Amino acid sequence: MHEADEPNAIVDFLDIVDFLDTEAQMPWTPDDAERHTRKATTWALKELWAKVANESLERTGDEGRAIREANAVVARQSEAGY
Repeated sequence: MHEADEPNAIVDFLDIVDFLDTEAQMPWTPDDAERHTRKATTWALKELWAKVANESLERTGDEGRAIREANAVVARQSEAGY
């Protein structure tokens, strides 16, 4: 490897690490909702929680934000009577 290629190799390596880290994150399942909110009282709300959490995680990469967004959506839906 030439010295001029070294920075590109480091960037490529970091891109691979980021990709693997993203791929390694397990998506949440409806069963995970119970650990994060008491408002997911039905299977439909648990499925909604998992869908919102996984989509948010994919979009933002932030697990805490994904959980908060899923909790907020489920809370609104449960208050609306779903």
